Amino acid sequence: MIYIFYTKLNLRYQNKENKVFSSDLEKKSGKKLLQFGLKKLGLLPDYDIITNEFGKPYFKNNHIYFNISHSEGIIICCMSYNEVGVDIQRYRTVNKNSIDLYWNLKDYINFDQNSHYSFIDVWSQKEAIAKLLGYGLSLPFKEIYIHKLRDKNFIADVNKRIVFLKKIQIDGNYSTWVASEKGINEIRKEKYTYDAAIYSIVS
Repeated sequence: MIYIFYTKLNLRYQNKENKVFSSDLEKKSGKKLLQFGLKKLGLLPDYDIITNEFGKPYFKNNHIYFNISHSEGIIICCMSYNEVGVDIQRYRTVNKNSIDLYWNLKDYINFDQNSHYSFIDVWSQKEAIAKLLGYGLSLPFKEIYIHKLRDKNFIADVNKRIVFLKKIQIDGNYSTWVASEKGINEIRKEKYTYDAAIYSIVS
């Protein structure tokens, strides 16, 4: 089972000049989501968090894993009793030169290089995988080989490790992917109300 908790920030908290949300606010909202998720699972909200050498966070004395991602006003927290990775990216126009930096030959075969939607989907898939495996952006994305399955799901081969991928519907303007080495059979998704998510941050 994978649990998804997410929230959307109100537009009034965007920077009035450049229309973006504060990264600090999004990170603090992610911590609030983590506390919310722990409570929903019947666990204490306060645990010591440690990180590995690449910066992936873990609970020091807890048997549940988590991963947090945010992009332009949407924050998502993924929790599971197995290692898990999640990434969310807002769809946007990309420089085609960026594709050559991150795509391998299989990506060019499987995906449309002329579609920025495809590029963002592949990027989000690979970042979720890198976060799952605990390497973050230190893992070369060209070493991640993604395979399409007939049921519209995906698997990936990363140095002979098999990773399962599933797209999560949060908002049609965003690409959101979950990654797990244990398979993804069931997902429970719950929205955390905006005011509850940041009230203590901005008040």
